[in-house]
Parts: sequence; C-alpha cells; structure tokens
Amino acid sequence: MSAQRQKRRNVSLLPLGILLVAFAIRIAVFDAIAHYPERFLQPDSHGYHRLAVNLVEQHRFGTLSETGDWQPEVNRTPLYPAFLALDYVLLGAKSPTGAVLVQILVSTLTVALAYRLGKLWGGRRVGVLVALVLSVEVGSVIYASQLMTETLFNCVLTASTLLWSLALRRRRWTYACVAGGLLGLGALVRPVLFYFGPVAAFLAWLLGPRRDRRRWQIALALLAAFALVIAPWMARNHTLTGRAELSTIQARNLVHYNLVQLRASLQGVSFSTASADLSQEMQQEMADIPQNPGSLAGYYQHKAFSEIRAHPVEYLAVHLKGSLLFFVIPTVSTVARALGWVRTTRTGLLANLMSRGLGDTWRAFQDFHQQLSRFKSDDWLFFGTTGYELLFLALVNLSALWGAIKCLRARRWDVLLLSVTAIAYFALVTGPVSYDARYRIPVTPFLVLLMAWGVARPHLSRRNVL
Repeated sequence: MSAQRQKRRNVSLLPLGILLVAFAIRIAVFDAIAHYPERFLQPDSHGYHRLAVNLVEQHRFGTLSETGDWQPEVNRTPLYPAFLALDYVLLGAKSPTGAVLVQILVSTLTVALAYRLGKLWGGRRVGVLVALVLSVEVGSVIYASQLMTETLFNCVLTASTLLWSLALRRRRWTYACVAGGLLGLGALVRPVLFYFGPVAAFLAWLLGPRRDRRRWQIALALLAAFALVIAPWMARNHTLTGRAELSTIQARNLVHYNLVQLRASLQGVSFSTASADLSQEMQQEMADIPQNPGSLAGYYQHKAFSEIRAHPVEYLAVHLKGSLLFFVIPTVSTVARALGWVRTTRTGLLANLMSRGLGDTWRAFQDFHQQLSRFKSDDWLFFGTTGYELLFLALVNLSALWGAIKCLRARRWDVLLLSVTAIAYFALVTGPVSYDARYRIPVTPFLVLLMAWGVARPHLSRRNVL
C-alpha cells in the first residue's frame, strides 16, 4: 500500500475514532453513576418518567390525580416522554438506567451529525474539530447520563440544521420539508423551539439566490412542515385549556424565573428569598382563580407581564445580564451531584450574581464548599473539573468570536448567520433562566462550528453572498 493511500485511510478513520472516544467518555460517566440510579434523575426527571410509564401502561398522556381522576398533561410536551416510553417497551423494563444507555447512543449520534454539519460548511478539518470538541464537552457528556430532554433535543436540532443546510446547498425543497418536520419535533421535545421555525424559514429565504424562486419554495416548505407537525398538539391543548400553545409551562416559567429574578434584583435579595415571597403572595391571589391549567396559565402570564411592563429598564438589564452569563456558566454543579460529590444540582452562585453582587456570591460559594466538604473530603477533583470547564468555555467563546470575524472577512454569510442567529436566539430566549447551564447545550454545536472556523483552515470556495 502506497504511503499516500495509507494516509488517506488514516484520515478517513479519524472521524470514527472520535466517535469511539465520545462514546467511551459517556460510557465511563455512566459507569460511575450506574451504582446509584437516583443520580440519573433531576427534579424534572420524575415527571418525565411518570408520563412515560403512564404511556406504556395506560396508553394515554397524562397523570392520575390524588383523587384517582385522570388528568391530561398540558404542562409538558409529548415527545421526550414518548421517547422514554419507547425505550421502556423495547428494553422490557421501566428503568431510567436503560433509557440513559439509549441516550448515550443518541449523544454519540449528535457528534456524528455535528461532524457532517461542520464538514458541509467548512470542509473536513472543520468537521473533525467540531466533532472532537463536542466529544469532550462537559455539558453534552454529563446530560447524556441524565433523564432530561437535553440530549434528544440537541440531536433533533442538529439533524434539522444539517437538513436545512443541505436544502440551501442543493436547492432541494424536500430537504427543507424534512428539516421543518424535525424542527417541529424539536418543539415537541422542548417548546423553546416554537419561535425558531419561522426564524429558520426566514434565514432560508434570505440566504437563497436572489433571482431563484426555489428560495421561496425552500422557505415555505420548511415553514409548512414545521407548522403541520406542531399544529395537532396545539389544537389538542386548545381543546383542553382554551389556549392554542404547545405547553402551559412557558407562562409558569415567566413567573417562577423571569419575574422572580426581576424582583430579586429590584429588592437586592437572593433568588430563593424572592421566590418564597412571591409564592406566598400568589397563593393568596390564586384562591379566587379556577384551578384549571388554562386559567392558571392566564394568571401567570398576566402577573409576569404586568410587573415587567412596570419596570422595563430594570427587566431589560436583568434579561441581558442573563443572556451574557449564558455563555460562561459551567455545568459543574450537575456533574458534582451526578457523581455524588453533593446532593444538590444548584449552587446558588449564579442566581446570587444575577440579583445581588460579588459579596453575596462569594458567601454562596463558601456555603456550597462546606456542603461539598461534608460529602467529599478531597475536593481537588471538583475544582479541577470546574477549572477545566471554565477554561474550555473561555477557549470556545473566544475562538467562536474569532471565527465569526473570519466568516465576515470571507463573506461567508451562510455560516455566520446560521450560527449567530441560533446562538442569539437561545441566549435571548433563555435570559434570566441562564443560571442553569443546561440551557446552553443546544447552542454548543453552533458555538463550536464558529470556533472551528476560527481555529482550523476552512475551505473558502463556496460562498453565499447576500
């Protein structure tokens, strides 16, 4: 075999090697947690598991009330519980452990999709770097072993982005249909994607050749497929609640996160203190409100928006601060809880930093460190992991910024607008909720794509000039 052929063979095996590394890292984390199955679960995990079990046993999407009455679920979207239910049926056991193993395969598939996406937009070097970084990214690794929506959502979003990109490159509206359908499925995993469908359709139109009518076909096909997928669920919720929306949880989150963060900032108190005060206040106000999901969602929405409108400048500051912290928050508290170092998934550090100041944040850190010391005498691993992730985030963000500059200089509007729009969308939608690092996981492939453009030497032959 010639040296050149051997070199090509080694290069072709490199992506496979990266996928094996990604899988091995995730399996190693799984093995560290598997002896304590409760560490696969977070507070929201219990609700997803219960809905999945009810799907298997009752063949209905909902829960039984304390009185034994069946209550259709409108707070959660259906796809992740359905994914868990399918796992339980195929594996023959209603165990989170088996579902997590399936999620590890899904997470590894996401790395493969990201490699293909990077290769499409910047060549092989970019694709390899994207896959390599995602294979060792702490958030993607740890949430593959958590019974939460992040892993499935990230896979669906990455697959949709790849099909969207192929639709633009090959001018095929059929690819756009599949991309739009996948976006709709993503919205049924997490409703945060509800507004991204129209945004993606607009980008498809904007980046298409100006005098080519196929850009209209691609944009409309994507939007139509997205709408067709989510419409039945919205119609079902409208029948149950009188509100045509994917989930009532959005209205609830406005109060329990956005409004609480605003109050904490205005009053100079901790997030937990503001949350407790608001809960007590709402308990009195809700006594006269019909206790059905539609009425409660309307109450939450009205209460949140009325106070936000009363303090627009202060809320804007809180929201933008959260959107900036979105890029630097480590997932180390989730890692610490999953590996048994602490018993909580939240340190309170970022919540204090959002609403109070450095002094209170430092005191929150000292409290967390005392808790850590009670459960683990040698805390070097915790601080080592924290330092690694903070350094990792700094390198990714700075390299992504440089990559955006290179895209601008190379007039690669396609890569630039795709990545920056997705990153900005999730950062702005997350806003005050950004102290939970899991909300950054969906944008990691886009950040890493820009990073690869900044670090690698991408192919610049294909341009999409507006």
